[in-house]
Amino acid sequence: MNTKSIREKVLVFFVCFGFLIIAISLSGCEGIENEIIDDLLGSDKQTVFIKVNQTIAMSLDFKIYMDGEYVGTTDYQGELTIEDVPNGTHEFEAFDAVWNRFYGFKKQEIKELYNTGSNMVYINADTDLQTETTGNVSVMILGATQVNFDIYLDNVYKGTTKWVLDIGEVSVGEHTFKAIETDPLGSPRVGETVQTIAPGEQWVSIRVDEMIVK
Repeated sequence: MNTKSIREKVLVFFVCFGFLIIAISLSGCEGIENEIIDDLLGSDKQTVFIKVNQTIAMSLDFKIYMDGEYVGTTDYQGELTIEDVPNGTHEFEAFDAVWNRFYGFKKQEIKELYNTGSNMVYINADTDLQTETTGNVSVMILGATQVNFDIYLDNVYKGTTKWVLDIGEVSVGEHTFKAIETDPLGSPRVGETVQTIAPGEQWVSIRVDEMIVK
């Protein structure tokens, strides 16, 4: 098959597809064309099903936060559905809505799934914030080429490393981690990330590929 024939077939396909969308719109079924486009091209937003598991105190409602923003409260079974979640990696947190004591955290990639239709996010919320108030944090530098970087936690210097630095105990909650090239030849490379720290062992990755002046 020659190149001209392929181009002609592709052109015919898109012309026919355009007429189909116009016909559907004129028929009064305005929402159907969006569904067809999503099916053909894929969607950049997904439906997420949250399930909170809690074994210490049963039948608790949980407030759910995604990337630090409140998105809803679960039912008594610990379930919540979130619509139109953008593709990509997100942080999900669960706080019990009764005592604000039990907590769960899950970091998960949301992507288009062709077999189930929705992303399942399971959060274990057995962390007791009255007794577990810190997480043990290690920082990893991504994109470094054997040069030193100064590591800062909430603008407080924590040490220097070429790759990995064990910070130790960090209070539960949202923190800012920054890496600044120690002895740059020109403008220093700088990386920064904001991450929610949960109880237990946790890694924080800071990417420093780009040359940024700050």
